[in-house]
Order: sequence, then C-alpha cells, then structure tokens
Amino acid sequence: MQITVERKDTVERLMRVDIPEEQVADEVKNRLRSLTRTVRLPGFRPGKAPLKVIAHQYGRRVRNEVVGEMIRTTFEDALAREKLRLAGAPVIDPIKAHPGEGLSYTAIFEVYPEITIAAVDGVKIRRPAAQVTEADVDRTLEKLRNQRKVWGAAERPARLGDRVTMDYVARLDDASEAVDKGEGVKTELGGNKRFKELHEGLIGAVPGTERNIQVTYPVDYSVADLAGKSAAWMVSVRAVEAAAIPDLDDEFAATLGVEEGGVDALRAAVRENMERELNQAIATETKQRVVDALLAANQVEVPKALVEAEKRRMTRNRGQALARLGLDPDHFPTDETAIGELATRRVATGLLLAELVSKNGITVDPGKVRERVEVMAQGFESPEQVVQWYYAQPERLADVEAALLEEQVINWMLGRADVTDENTSFDELLNREQTTHDKI
Repeated sequence: MQITVERKDTVERLMRVDIPEEQVADEVKNRLRSLTRTVRLPGFRPGKAPLKVIAHQYGRRVRNEVVGEMIRTTFEDALAREKLRLAGAPVIDPIKAHPGEGLSYTAIFEVYPEITIAAVDGVKIRRPAAQVTEADVDRTLEKLRNQRKVWGAAERPARLGDRVTMDYVARLDDASEAVDKGEGVKTELGGNKRFKELHEGLIGAVPGTERNIQVTYPVDYSVADLAGKSAAWMVSVRAVEAAAIPDLDDEFAATLGVEEGGVDALRAAVRENMERELNQAIATETKQRVVDALLAANQVEVPKALVEAEKRRMTRNRGQALARLGLDPDHFPTDETAIGELATRRVATGLLLAELVSKNGITVDPGKVRERVEVMAQGFESPEQVVQWYYAQPERLADVEAALLEEQVINWMLGRADVTDENTSFDELLNREQTTHDKI
C-alpha cells in the first residue's frame, strides 16, 4: 500500500492512496469464506455451498463492503501517520476498485492549521471604565415613566410627542398605483427619525385632516423596491392623542414591584440593576477588544469547512430565535456576506483561544462551574432540580465550561497585556440609539 499527502495550501491537503489488488482480493476471499459457514442457498446444506457459488452470489456486494471499509481505515491511518487533524469531511474522488485493478483513490480535505501565537506580554488593550451616576439613574427613571404613559385624546392640534392614528396611501413620483398603504397606523411624532418628513408633516394636524407628504424611505428599508425612494403619501388623520406620564412617586414605585421604601427604594433597585448591566457591558466590550488585539497579532488561515459549519449553526440559531418570537425566518433573509465574515471571525477566535489554552495549561475551575450553574438555576422554580439536571450528564455542562474557559483565557491575557482604562459613560456603553427599521 502506498500513501502520499500533498500540501495544497496552509489547510488543504490532497491524499492519494494505492492498494494492490492482492490485498483487496485476500480480504474479499476471507469474508466470502466466512459467508460459506452461515448463508443458506437452495440445493446446498448449511455451510456446504462451494466458495465459487458464494462468490458468484455475493462477490460484488462483499467487494463493495471491503472497498468502503478500506477507504475509511486507510484514510484514518494516513491522518494518524501524518499527524493531521481533520477539519471537515473529505471529498473522495475518483475511486478505482474494479476486480483486478486494486484500489486507488484521492481525498481532498482540510486540516486544522498550525498556529504559533505571538507574544501576549505587552499587547496594548484599552479597557472601558465607567460608573453609574445619579444623572444616569434619573434618565432611566424617566424612561420607565415614559414606558408607562397613558394616551388620551388631545383637544388641540398635533405636536411633537403626540401619537397620531392615520390611514395612508403612498405612490411613487412616476407611478399612479399605490406602492404602500396602511390603515389605523399609530405613530409617535418625533419617535422615529427615519421617517422625519412624515412626522414633521403631521404637526398641526387634527382628526379629519388630510395631508399630502413627500416621504423618502430609508435606504435599508425591508421592501427592496421602496428602499431609498421618495413617495407621495396621502395621509388621513383619524385621531391625535397626548401622553399623560405618571409622577415619580411612591405609587409609581409600587407599580414596578417596589412595595416598601417608595422612590428611594426604587432608585436603589434601579441603580443596582444598572450597575449589573454596566459590569456586563464592560466585560463584553473588554473581551471584544482583547479578541481584536489577538486577531490583529495573529493571522490565521481558517478551514472553509469550519466556517461553513459555523454559518449553519448561526443560521439555525437565528431561525430558532425568530420562531420563538412568532416570526417567520423566511421573511427575514440572512445577509450572507455579514454572516460569513462573522463566522470566519468566530472560527479564527476559537482556534487562537484553543491554542492559548493548550500551550499554557489553562483549565476550568470545577468550583466556578458549579457556581455558574447555581446562578443560572436561580431563575427557575426548583433551582436544585436544574442543578441536578446539569450534573446528571457531564456533556450538559459543556456550554457552561466552554464559556468559563473563554473567560479564563481572556483574564489570562489581560493579566499579561498592557491594559489602560478608557473613561466612558453608562450611556455610551448601553444606551446607543436603537432603531426599528420599518417602524413608522
């Protein structure tokens, strides 16, 4: 048997395997002899059928089985001999295995790259630093009050902050047919800057008002035929409502579950929650910056097979998340370019972190695993049962252990890098403006 492996690039290999006919034929004969002891053929007593008859009846099937197993075993043996770690399923082609020809095949496959991590000591990383201020707490309480505002009919023309209920029909400048329409649509004036022209055009309106407003659709609007285009909206106003915002008092605190301590207790609870969110945001942003520094210092050739597997996993998780919200994933197409870039980054990151773990003997502390599982279980009715469920089968702990291991690697790097604090604020880390793309 002859095995050769050709290096096509950093991760791709071409293997050629040639097995002489004698070796294949011997294995086929051995299996056919075994069959003579078990098969039943008409006209012959059990175990007495001649080998030639067995070969005529079962020879092709047995040879196919032998060829399949030889391909598998020789491929695995070659990987072990060459010390290659397979990164994806091989493409085996062509196969020559007719009787008298022996067996030869080629396999194209990817392997995990050999990685040499650049020195971590002295790598410059800027870590965000922020505190929750009284002004931050005030803004959060104001948002909570606005979330609980009550709408009532406005006895005056519409102004910013009011909610308008409308019917509309939109037509493009060069078309007479409606390209968009809605009935009973509610929009809060000034609440979405993406439809600023519409909101400005409704200021001063009263129920029964009809207005023709030129509106430009956002360039990333979900309906591709309308994205970035200007349309004439014929709007009919049904209602104008003003908001009544609750006072910040003990009664308001009670509506948020703070039964004792009133506004002071509410402020304390809000601050505690904000500090927890801030610490998580700082950890997330710091991890992002550590990974950025790691990727910048280490160029990794990632196997396409691993990237494709990660893309499938991400797409599946995204579809499941949308389905849990009652949304049809087919109505939210995936940006293949974006998901490909993210998958590549994740695979490269995983390879680099795994190499750091391996080379530096970083392990997961079982005590921390237990602590993390217990914290996760607190959100359930029977925390102890949840903990027992995790520990009933060790593989259930895999995700928890992987997350903790990643955290330990990040902390290990931070302990060796040149870390400086970058002053920022709660708002900059957590309250970046979010927009719902198609909300009017």
